[in-house]
Amino acid sequence: MRKATNYGKINLGGKDMSVAVLDDGTRILTQTGLFQAFNRSRTGLKVPGNNESNLPYFMLADNLKPHVSAVIDPGKEFAISYVGKGKDERELIGYNAEIIPHICDAFLKARDAGELTTRQASLAIISDAIVRSLAKVGIIALIDEATGYQEEREKDALNTMYKMFFAEDILPWQQRFPHLFYKELFRLNGWAWTEENMKKKPGIVGTWTNRLIYDQMPEGVREELRRRNPKSKSGAKEHRDHQLLSEDIGDPTLAKLISQALTIFGLSENMKQMWGQFERLMARRRGQESSEVDIIDVEPVEAPYQFDDKGHTIAPIEESTLSDFNKNLVTALGHKETTPS
Repeated sequence: MRKATNYGKINLGGKDMSVAVLDDGTRILTQTGLFQAFNRSRTGLKVPGNNESNLPYFMLADNLKPHVSAVIDPGKEFAISYVGKGKDERELIGYNAEIIPHICDAFLKARDAGELTTRQASLAIISDAIVRSLAKVGIIALIDEATGYQEEREKDALNTMYKMFFAEDILPWQQRFPHLFYKELFRLNGWAWTEENMKKKPGIVGTWTNRLIYDQMPEGVREELRRRNPKSKSGAKEHRDHQLLSEDIGDPTLAKLISQALTIFGLSENMKQMWGQFERLMARRRGQESSEVDIIDVEPVEAPYQFDDKGHTIAPIEESTLSDFNKNLVTALGHKETTPS
């Protein structure tokens, strides 16, 4: 039998309703909450087990049946038996939250047809108020917020994504970033590409790689990489980030983003153009692209870079902030941009 995992209360049309989420994700109104919302007592309640008791008893009046059958699928499960949360392990009855708009619709149709009894008239008033409330926000969203299930749902979805995106174990190192990726970055910034420079890349190349590749992965992946593969006190990581990615989901995503970056590199003459095109691509994905924007004149939105008259990156870094390794690298490469990543 299903069990309640989350409880809460929502207010519809000025009426408080007790709600819950079951362990299979079904959102329900508790029996007490539903009956109180419609000002009906639980006296004479029937136990679920046939089609009639699939609905609350106040929906079973003969004058309502034509309107109920017009809006409610008799095969739909509305009355649900479940076990309470924690110490409350009694067998309880609730109603699938999707029944609410159907109840309201049936009463409003009966009212419009002039077929409600005097005692039922108040139910149409309540139904009208509830429908107006639901027009602003859906019943599922209300229950998720009231019970705190929304956070659990998002957390579960994130964990599922992580299971697909990350490998269970650290994978052996393989060449994931082609030499062309770094060679192009050197070209765009006017740096000499030699075997020595290829092995000793400035730290800022790591910053660029994060911006171009890892920041473009699904939301939360970059933060999870930091958590799973933290830097040591010396600033080094034990593994390359790509060694943590799964072969079926993570690696193909990485390859796609590298290919995207290489395309942008090939269309650019210098770093200023490259970042301009990259930011324009990001703006397009956010739906903010303007047809009047000149790619070459687009300044980076988030990357805090300045450029010289050749479109190469300028980074005003104090020599005192550089490690001995990067100071030597500055001299070797003939530039001042070695911000460690």
